Amino acid sequence: MLGQTQDGLFQLGVSKTINASAAVVWKCLQSQRGISLITSAASVGAGDHRDGDASTPVGMDSLESLDGESPSGIKVSTTTFEAGSHVRLRWQRPYWQAHSILQIRVTARSDTKTTLTFHQEKLPSLADRGELREHWQRVARLIAEMTTTGMTTSDMTTTDR
Repeated sequence: MLGQTQDGLFQLGVSKTINASAAVVWKCLQSQRGISLITSAASVGAGDHRDGDASTPVGMDSLESLDGESPSGIKVSTTTFEAGSHVRLRWQRPYWQAHSILQIRVTARSDTKTTLTFHQEKLPSLADRGELREHWQRVARLIAEMTTTGMTTSDMTTTDR
């Protein structure tokens, strides 16, 4: 079955090339809005640009050390962090029995083009795979919009961790 691994679970991959430097894309991911998108539920409508809550609870303010539950009920915990490059997280919906693994990678293609990649594995069902594939495509589009229209790097509030 499409996206199914030998253990019976599912995986997905989404990538988007963005017209911005890798540093700008990374800064966007590290911003409060970027973190809220990463920790948001996939059930928000496709046209809704309010994905994620603008406020982040304690323990949810840096990709380097995410550890907690988002306002939308997603449990996340950072397991690997390489500044400017990639992050690996345990990511779990409220009704799942176990966490999935979410990897986010930023790869410079040139000074002005960057590929943003989401790879998620250990998904419990084909339905989850489909919903989350659409979710990460939407998140990638929103990150692209944030980096190329109206949101300057000074708008991307981050912590200094």
